[in-house]
Amino acid sequence: MSATDLATAALAGKMGHAMTPPSDAAPGGAKFASAWDQYVAHTPGAAGRWPGDEWGDASLWQAWFARLFVPAGVERWTRAIEVGQGSGKYTELVLRAGTATVLALDVSAAFQAVCKKRLADAVAAGRLLLRPIDERDPDALARAAGEAGWTGQVDAVFSIDTLVHLTTTQIAALLLSATRVLRVGGWFLGTFADATSRSGQEKLIGDVDRVMRAGGDPTTGCFHWTSPQVIRALAERCGYAVEICDLDPAHHRDGHFALRFADAAAAAAAMALRRPC
Repeated sequence: MSATDLATAALAGKMGHAMTPPSDAAPGGAKFASAWDQYVAHTPGAAGRWPGDEWGDASLWQAWFARLFVPAGVERWTRAIEVGQGSGKYTELVLRAGTATVLALDVSAAFQAVCKKRLADAVAAGRLLLRPIDERDPDALARAAGEAGWTGQVDAVFSIDTLVHLTTTQIAALLLSATRVLRVGGWFLGTFADATSRSGQEKLIGDVDRVMRAGGDPTTGCFHWTSPQVIRALAERCGYAVEICDLDPAHHRDGHFALRFADAAAAAAAMALRRPC
């Protein structure tokens, strides 16, 4: 059995019950998806811009792409999965960089519709596959890759400007799920809300009243904070070699990580800690 098969077997066997998709009647419903759909509805794109393009600017997007994607060999990728593609600005950069097919996953049907319109040529050419996922599914990433026939064959998973809105537990679920998707040596690239940065602390404290009064419900402006130390420790426990895990040197607020999947046995051991429910 290969190293990738070892990780897959551990989840499919011990965690078989957890692979059942969550019921539509699950408590709480898809609040995060609803929040993002509403965001798109109330954020009409300006000329040449799409909802979500207001986060940063082209120079920042290019700086992050150069720091995270280029060293990971983006021009040589064959298959890549994006988590939370939004309107597709990083999707477009990946598609332009090489010949990869991108499987784009998002909880928001509205954002997927926007991305489909923005990158219509890539969709028509079969290089961009858009798939909805359920925010309550801890194995959404692995499930989507399995349905595409990509299990263990993916060169990279990437998620930019999305993980800032996820809890550490949700990030851990993605780190684990990605070990079933990536080939050994494949990459997981992402950004996260770094509570150790001065700018991050200013946003965290500045948002306290609004977030507390919202009762902790998902809102598009709500960040969930973590740190490079936490991300590094979780990644290493899940079988990744950490190439980058620090504060973004361009914007000085969010954290960056570039993780290379290196140890499927460690991933399988981490999978075995999960408790079915």
